Amino acid sequence: MALPRGYTSTELILYNDSKKVAFNYALPLLYPNLSVGPVAYFKRIQANLFFDSFEYTYDFNQEFFSNTIQSAGIELGIETNLLRFFWTFVPTFQYSYRLEDGTSRFGFLMTTQFGFAIGGITPYTNLQNQALPQ
Repeated sequence: MALPRGYTSTELILYNDSKKVAFNYALPLLYPNLSVGPVAYFKRIQANLFFDSFEYTYDFNQEFFSNTIQSAGIELGIETNLLRFFWTFVPTFQYSYRLEDGTSRFGFLMTTQFGFAIGGITPYTNLQNQALPQ
């Protein structure tokens, strides 16, 4: 299970049982529709406010330990098409605040959005209540 944002896999947490709750509120901020020649096209600037809570228990020599770690923060992303490529890339800057120790973390994510449609208009698509030819 993924740790809360702001925690890394190098901060390995050993656990036998865990529960995670994540709240996200995503919203568009701006639609610039700005083209920088053939290099980039910026479609949308978006934000995601988040809160993550991760409760885990660990069994060590028949002694049970339990802890909860939490983080909150914001992610700011820019939907863009690079070099006229049809995939949408979303470079995202992440700020997370760890509630247990009060430390802040900054991160960078790069995701892609790829969509496609299957099908299309055929001579039989617009037929309504008609029998198909044999």
